[in-house]
Amino acid sequence: MAERWRPETHTFHLPEGEMTITLKDVAILTGLPISGDAIIVPTTKPEGGWGPLIRDRLGLTCRPPLQFKDGGLHR
Repeated sequence: MAERWRPETHTFHLPEGEMTITLKDVAILTGLPISGDAIIVPTTKPEGGWGPLIRDRLGLTCRPPLQFKDGGLHR
């Protein structure tokens, strides 16, 4: 998908036409809510990684579909 991304328009160019990712898409992929208070986390990686800290701040009791590792999201 990276070669189909057009940063000037913030869209993917596919044979069927242009497509963009929405906030709802991100919420579904990450398991993070899109409403409520902002998530405030330290700027340095905490011991144990970002996932447990963010889940604790959000009050999540289950793992989101993607894991926070090495500064990014991973399955």
